Amino acid sequence: MTIEKQALDSLIKKSRVHFYKPIQIAEILRRNRLAGLNVDDLNNYRSPSKRWRDEVSIRLVGNVSTSSSRFQDNVFDDNAIPPNILSALAATNIETEGMIEAYIYQSLIAKMNDFGDIHKYLTKTTINTFNLEKLLELFSNNPGLRRSMDKVYEIVAYALFETVIDALDVQISLSMNSLNDKLISDFALFTEKIFGLKPDKTTRIEKAKVFRVGATNANDGGLDLWSNFGPAIQVKHFTINANHLGSITSTVKAEKFIVVCMDAEKEIINSVLHQAGAYPKVQSIVTLTDLINWYNIALSLDYEKAIGSNLIKTLLNEFEYEFPSNKELPAFINERGYDLFVLPDSWQQSKESFSNR
Repeated sequence: MTIEKQALDSLIKKSRVHFYKPIQIAEILRRNRLAGLNVDDLNNYRSPSKRWRDEVSIRLVGNVSTSSSRFQDNVFDDNAIPPNILSALAATNIETEGMIEAYIYQSLIAKMNDFGDIHKYLTKTTINTFNLEKLLELFSNNPGLRRSMDKVYEIVAYALFETVIDALDVQISLSMNSLNDKLISDFALFTEKIFGLKPDKTTRIEKAKVFRVGATNANDGGLDLWSNFGPAIQVKHFTINANHLGSITSTVKAEKFIVVCMDAEKEIINSVLHQAGAYPKVQSIVTLTDLINWYNIALSLDYEKAIGSNLIKTLLNEFEYEFPSNKELPAFINERGYDLFVLPDSWQQSKESFSNR
């Protein structure tokens, strides 16, 4: 295996299903092949290649990268695809009339196909047949899906919180309690624009809600969910250290946190929180066992209509939003002529090559 193929396979292995960085490399290679783009000089494509990538990704995966510019640019770092590696890939791509491009997009198909069983399970499941542990096993048992486990836990937590809060009809009240009538009058426009309150309407009641911060994030840092009733919510499925959690609780300005984690991590996180001096800000720690128990209650006969059906619907909607289907890919592959390529043995797709062990 050549150094350049190893570098490309490593990039593909590390990529989530949206495949932003491999798509970016493919589009650079295509312009090099068709328009003579000089890939030896990074300045020729560092910025414009983001636009080329977005034009394709919005069609294929329905979204564009929202990661920081620094994170997006590290695709060209020495440990990824620097200009010398890109130049070698470009030479092979020209020699084979686009084989490297085809390889990247065929890898995207393979990555998306991994989610086929997940989508099938969620679309065919019912309140009576859904099992949270089975859903999580579908991800954890597939090497190609393990990199997305953080998003799975985030979606699982969000769907439960949002559905149960809605069923409980939780409401929050915002009141302006100052007795200074002049102050309220002078800042009437401020209170209306910022709080939705007026001098003659000093209290507002609304439904409690939770929100996902975004559909994608680069490194599982920062905030995952936020609420309009107080605590921020961190969802973690791996061991975190004091520096990591300490930076989260200090940089995200929330008075209280809820941490969602695996059962085995609870004591570790407790210790880390104390070490980081962050424990006073933590309202509670929710474990996977808690989630499983609450899912079982929500899907029981007592609550199948009030909660269960909405819970399954919310889960499916969030999974479809987070993990795109490959319905646009076949037409794209045909338009580009990538379907005509028969990859040589040295460039065959390997399930093991793209696993996340």
